[in-house]
Amino acid sequence: MKRNLEEYTAGPLNEDTGQRSAFPLDEQVADLDLEGPPMDVAQYLAQVKREANQSPAFTTVKGQRRATTPSTYSKKYTEMSLVMPLSVINEWRVEIRKSFMELRKTVQSHGDERPELPADSELPTTFSKWKTFISGSSSPEPTLQFIASLPHQQLFMLLEYCHKWLGPKISRGLSIWLMGLLSCLPDILDASEQASVRSLGKRALEILQNPKYDRLTDVTEFALKSVVIICADVYHQHDLVETVAIMERERPVQVNEIVLDY
Repeated sequence: MKRNLEEYTAGPLNEDTGQRSAFPLDEQVADLDLEGPPMDVAQYLAQVKREANQSPAFTTVKGQRRATTPSTYSKKYTEMSLVMPLSVINEWRVEIRKSFMELRKTVQSHGDERPELPADSELPTTFSKWKTFISGSSSPEPTLQFIASLPHQQLFMLLEYCHKWLGPKISRGLSIWLMGLLSCLPDILDASEQASVRSLGKRALEILQNPKYDRLTDVTEFALKSVVIICADVYHQHDLVETVAIMERERPVQVNEIVLDY
């Protein structure tokens, strides 16, 4: 026989709110001790209800001002927001995007299944070991297949590492890894992943616009500008780049010098 569930899961109707309480308890609390520690559920809920009824509907705070010293988090993102968009000619912007999309097309042509890591592969396990593995002078250049075989979470972990490794002198190995990691990201990113990509682009802008770094190497300049353009045009961070009609002084390096082979 079907029974009325309200008989077991809801209390009596409250005339003030027009709602039923969450628990099937009688609202008659005159016989309950509301001063001492609660001895059962009915007594506890009655004390909570009395406390809520005695509280004002809302409160205001006067005479308090926000601290003038920003937190580390807010200071970091306030400073990042001061960078200006990267100004590039359209021809170079299109060329960078075209070359990068060819890499993504290669990755996506293999479907959703990632290739397996070689059986003899031993991946680094710490931040410092990854840095040596990626940027070391004796480190072998990775293939796109190797980067694509890394687990999803590890891709974003390495992207966070790259954010910390970006500086006024970027090795060829790091520049290749940057392009490889970005090309292997999924089409749809969640909020935290999108924030990681944007943070990487803004970090690259900070270095490009820092007056202390007025003599960047060709590899560094190319890698940083490529990161900004990819973040803007592929991952929808459009405010990071603006197209200008003025020719730049010189193209840092040819795009095809760092294209990865699958």
